[in-house]
Amino acid sequence: MANQNLDNLVKIGQLESDPFEEIEAMRILNLAHNRLLDSEITGLSIGGRFMCTYNAAYGAALAALRWHGFRCENELMAFHCLGDTLAWPENKWRVFDSAHQKRNLVEYEGYLAIEESTIEELRDLTATLIKDVEKLVKLHEKLFPHLSGAGEKMSKQKDTYSPVPHTRGDDEKLFANPEFKKAWDELEDQYATLSK
Repeated sequence: MANQNLDNLVKIGQLESDPFEEIEAMRILNLAHNRLLDSEITGLSIGGRFMCTYNAAYGAALAALRWHGFRCENELMAFHCLGDTLAWPENKWRVFDSAHQKRNLVEYEGYLAIEESTIEELRDLTATLIKDVEKLVKLHEKLFPHLSGAGEKMSKQKDTYSPVPHTRGDDEKLFANPEFKKAWDELEDQYATLSK
């Protein structure tokens, strides 16, 4: 959807505008889901499980940005944008902000101060994030069946796929649809209740 905050982040170079492609978002989500499953492998070190969970969260946050037609290289920015991409309240996305700080300590200073309860909390929230992004993509498929799976369709003349980008015009059509608008408003109401 058109979002002034995200547009402003493009203007200052924190985000890039890039049309949505369903197949790309689904690949990113699939990878995020697999990383979340990896985080449950008991044979991994606590640091390894934390990094798998963190990377799953980043993938899901990036997929949400991609749905809106943006991308970024900065992991922290992807988490900060969850308020705009999924209408998540600050108290939810700030958990990922904290995880990012812990991740930097692990990656750049070799300092590992992570408890099992931290991983569990992060894993639960990441699972919720993945489900919320999946809802967004699936709602797009329902409202735009002519675009659904377009990235996977093979050209009859060439053995390559032809992705169909999601445009700002598509966003406007989505929000003009009463069913989509109602579902979006319900999600926003749920998150508003959680943030109180």
